[in-house]
Amino acid sequence: METALETIRQLAESKTEVTLLNTYKGIPFSHPAQFVEKVSKIATLVTHPHQLICIHYLRNVFIMADSLPQPILAHALDLQIARRRVLLHDFEFASPNFGKRASVRAVPRDRTFTQVLNLSREGKEWRGEIQDISIGGAGLKFPTLDPEAFAEGDCVQMDFSLPDMQATPQEYHLIGQIRYLADFPMQGFWRMGIQTAPEGEMLQKLEQYVEHRRAEVLAEFDAFEPEKKLQ
Repeated sequence: METALETIRQLAESKTEVTLLNTYKGIPFSHPAQFVEKVSKIATLVTHPHQLICIHYLRNVFIMADSLPQPILAHALDLQIARRRVLLHDFEFASPNFGKRASVRAVPRDRTFTQVLNLSREGKEWRGEIQDISIGGAGLKFPTLDPEAFAEGDCVQMDFSLPDMQATPQEYHLIGQIRYLADFPMQGFWRMGIQTAPEGEMLQKLEQYVEHRRAEVLAEFDAFEPEKKLQ
């Protein structure tokens, strides 16, 4: 079976334009990239500055192309933002779970908590921290959780507040279904994924919040100073 490095070499030799993908603070960033040198064990590509800043923070990136059966995960060796270049190495084919959460999922700027009321189990309630949120769902983290209080498939209600563009707290009340629930005992927390389908005013408020967070991340990128950040 062909290795990921061999595949990258073929893409470089054929001068195939590829697409890079990162998800930073829940926001997907994807830009085209070109190989600029022959690949031995390291690949040098030119791409958009926003993509380079994502790679700077995350230290890896997914490489995609029409000819690829599956994306390739690469790790950053060096960045030259002024030249719009990134040096990548340590290539591997992406896992089968790649892309399952590639939609825009805003990460709250400040720690945000929600009350989770289980409508399927006599109104049992727990407090969790919102890790990310979108118009279709939310990812939550709990330091502790009663395993008898929730289960995958349960119907729950989330009650929380998020700031709007004027930093005014806005109340949210969302009904959804638990699609994922897992205990991470070594890390000391539980994770829960809730699927929602908001409508009307609640949908509009969520869309505005997600777009507002995306604009904040872009402003952060535009203010990025490579001379200070990359030392």
